[in-house]
Amino acid sequence: MDSDEEFERLRLQISGTARQMHNWGELMPLKWILFEHLIEINKKERKDFITFSEMVDMAKHPDINMVDIDDVLDFLRFQHKVGNIIFFNDIPNFIILNPQWLIDAFRCLVSHDIDPKLQHRNDWIEFEQNGQISESLITELFKSKLGSRCLGQTENLLKVMEKFDILVRIDKTCLYIMPSMMPSISFDDVCKTIGIEQPQCKRTSWLCLKFEFLPPAFFNHFYVWFIRRYTPIKVSNGKQSLSSLFRGICIFDLDQSKCTKLLVTMSTDTIALQLLSFSDEEKDFYSICSNIRKDLIEQSEAIKRRYDLTIFYELHFKCSNGRYYESTMSHADLKQCSQYYCEQHQTVHQSEEICSPWMRDVYEHKMTDVSTKYDRQVSVITLEEENYLRIVILIIKVAKRAVQVTFDNEFHPLVLQEVIRKEYPVLMKLKKRE
Repeated sequence: MDSDEEFERLRLQISGTARQMHNWGELMPLKWILFEHLIEINKKERKDFITFSEMVDMAKHPDINMVDIDDVLDFLRFQHKVGNIIFFNDIPNFIILNPQWLIDAFRCLVSHDIDPKLQHRNDWIEFEQNGQISESLITELFKSKLGSRCLGQTENLLKVMEKFDILVRIDKTCLYIMPSMMPSISFDDVCKTIGIEQPQCKRTSWLCLKFEFLPPAFFNHFYVWFIRRYTPIKVSNGKQSLSSLFRGICIFDLDQSKCTKLLVTMSTDTIALQLLSFSDEEKDFYSICSNIRKDLIEQSEAIKRRYDLTIFYELHFKCSNGRYYESTMSHADLKQCSQYYCEQHQTVHQSEEICSPWMRDVYEHKMTDVSTKYDRQVSVITLEEENYLRIVILIIKVAKRAVQVTFDNEFHPLVLQEVIRKEYPVLMKLKKRE
């Protein structure tokens, strides 16, 4: 091959690779290149981390001459963004030059190759069984694997691991939850444990985020967010009270009465939420569900921005006692039809009833827009016409739901068939009487 052609092919390959870089085309100070080179020298000398003051001193190198602290901070944020270092504004004195070192530290906590002396500790048994690990055990695991490489840095490492949602601190204790090490349990066992199948448990429809691809680590970010936001319920195994946090499943109390709970779970491509109520009082959960939905979507976008992820999902719904991981209906499809056929239950569901617990704010906003538009078109309406419209709305929108709620309170859907079977002769007599 001609040398010019070979050179041209190589040039195009380099250009194509460069254009795929996130920072391609961005203008950067020339001194940043020299600063980055100086950091690489420190990495080669096996320096895993430095303090902010040491970084400032490096920036004052005669060839760099970066004396403005804000310029140094801009450089560090950029280097963190592209993955060359790990830097957080609120942990300034712990700048990780070698991200692989943090990975090695994390491996200390999940490795099966553990010092036999540690395996007999009570906190190690607790860690294996419930995914809760003590700060003392973490320190010993770091020492056994990293030795002097993490000397005196356990506290800073824990702060960084919390930043990446690898660990979650339990209140103000010295205990941490590690989502990736939570015990496994089947969804059916969870339902039995907290009484979801009991007649007194009222359930909303399922709100589902349906992903094209759902990495378990992505769900773990949600997992940590929910733990920090809500209170995990306690369940009993007959001997002791245990946390309700499992791998891929978690349940939270939403109020002081503990009658209202939030169930969060996942499958291979779905994150699903359902609101549970064990109260015999009639409550309006629409605002709670709507706020949870909005917060969930906002958090999803925040996670994607934070870790620069390209992940797509679509809002789906499933009937309350349906299997959340199969035959769900997208919100886009439900908006196009007033009802749909449920393959699992072989019956028809009303689309609005499936969506409304989670989307009531959206529907009310649309109704307000329609009402405003109608008000502009109709300048005069009589009192008689106004009362007529009130009655129509009451019958169509309110009465149906009110009757359904009252009927379900008297004859719960789970026992309705048995009641009809027992009272069938009486019902037939009433029918003939008509």
